[in-house]
Amino acid sequence: MPYIEYTGAIEGGKIVSEIPQYIKTAEDNEFKPVVSMHYTFAGQNELVEAPVLPTTLEFGEAIFGGCTALLKAPEIPKGMRFFDAVFGGCTSLTGKIKLHTESVQIGTLLVEDTCNVTLLVPKGTETYANCYRSYAASETVKIETYDLEAKPTLTGTQYADVTTLEEGDYVSYTLPNGELVTCVVLYDINSGYNDVQIITKDTVGNWSLGDTGFSKSARIYNRAIDLLNGAAAMSLNYKLATDARCVGSVPNNPSSSGGIIERNDGYVDVIMDSDTNSDVDLTQMETLTILTSDQDYWLASREQNYDLMAELCVRYFNTTSNAQDKTYLTYLDGSMQMPYGGRDTKALRPVITLRLDTKIVDGQGTAVSPYVLGR
Repeated sequence: MPYIEYTGAIEGGKIVSEIPQYIKTAEDNEFKPVVSMHYTFAGQNELVEAPVLPTTLEFGEAIFGGCTALLKAPEIPKGMRFFDAVFGGCTSLTGKIKLHTESVQIGTLLVEDTCNVTLLVPKGTETYANCYRSYAASETVKIETYDLEAKPTLTGTQYADVTTLEEGDYVSYTLPNGELVTCVVLYDINSGYNDVQIITKDTVGNWSLGDTGFSKSARIYNRAIDLLNGAAAMSLNYKLATDARCVGSVPNNPSSSGGIIERNDGYVDVIMDSDTNSDVDLTQMETLTILTSDQDYWLASREQNYDLMAELCVRYFNTTSNAQDKTYLTYLDGSMQMPYGGRDTKALRPVITLRLDTKIVDGQGTAVSPYVLGR
């Protein structure tokens, strides 16, 4: 059961990062959902604003235990069913906390009984009120109830089509290995491409380009766009999507390249010219404020300065500088005499074209509650 312990910094009352929904430990062969967060932020007295909790979370003993400066609780995930002392010792907590389930242990302490908070619980679960708030009734912790939403009974064909998605909506997408990843709608049906394209919010896997040998690395440079698109295609789930490409390729022509330059110089016969492929995606991503990701990631776009410096480069997005950058697959050595090959590894952010008969079966389209896709 994956477990998260926060060891980062707290600035301005908030953590400086986000809590992932999936993690991979040294013992794991694949990413697993975060279902358990025991004592993750316990004793963090500088924490004022709680981070967003993973939607996959089920168990949360004393997540914020002893966070005396915490003012507002985060949204409680719908599947969370063990609340033991989640907010124990959070004496500054105010506002409302909505719970979505009655599957908690009897006698569980959720909040301090001196907190000025209101617990919203599903109607019919009032008998659990004391275990939600304390072992004994409290004067300041109030209990309110709400009606549970009826589960939809519609057939798949009656759900909303993905053609109703709008740019900037959040979507949960299932990779071929079953892993769920959060995506953002990059282009909707009205974008002019006559399809719906989503991009992963965070990176999915890594890919290496280049070689230490100059000629071989130059050949890899020439094939870089096809190689990166091929790597991105490993994210293609045919039940939900029809195509996948590497971000930075042309949205309606992913294999588009710059012109061909003949060389025949003893090292290479031809090289592919610089292109402006990445401009379209990057402009759209900047508009949607989704450029930054968890790692530097490849762009399916090339740049060359071969005549002067024997430089053949593939572009990538640098998350540190928050700007487009380039990595050198070929270059001249320090004496400006000997050409060398280079090799680099970056992460991937696939852009996935959804099947237009895919349905939206759940969710609200937000970062906290992305739309769920189905058939």
